[in-house]
Amino acid sequence: MINKFKKLWAMLRDEDARNAFVSSTIAARLAVRIYNLRKQAGWTQPELAERAHMKQARISVLEQGDYENFTFSTLKKIAAAFNVAIVIDFVSFPEFLRWSESLTAESAGPDSFDESSRKGIDAFLPEELRDLLSAKVQGVIEDTFAQARQGALQEQTKGQPLSSVPISGKNGTRQYAVPYVGQ
Repeated sequence: MINKFKKLWAMLRDEDARNAFVSSTIAARLAVRIYNLRKQAGWTQPELAERAHMKQARISVLEQGDYENFTFSTLKKIAAAFNVAIVIDFVSFPEFLRWSESLTAESAGPDSFDESSRKGIDAFLPEELRDLLSAKVQGVIEDTFAQARQGALQEQTKGQPLSSVPISGKNGTRQYAVPYVGQ
């Protein structure tokens, strides 16, 4: 694996090769991700097209690994259809290489918002933070998620300040803001 990265790093010294590698890697990953999300949802291309307010032919093109003309608008439509978020970021090349190696054709897509909500606190907090939370704080957070699922949280917290919850960890105590949910 180290030799593979060394060879790749040497190739990336050439700007044209670097730009081509980034472009083709992103195109291939997006195509695989869209295909995997669609299959995970059990949808056909026409079903995804309908949900994303696009044509089936466009979905077919998006699932081709060599298509590189994705627009942000198109990606937002696809993300909304699957009820997931999209992240676009600028990263260092070492980080990009790690990311490019992390997806396989079999990789499952991210959970939808609804699936994450069903999982509750476990979907939103890293394991190391969950371990530090007291049962009472976990209960407050679980109650918050339950209210959010019912649509009540937005109305209850409108105009109200957030509560601050101190959580002690390896690096000291940090304050975390959570919506005030009452008693």
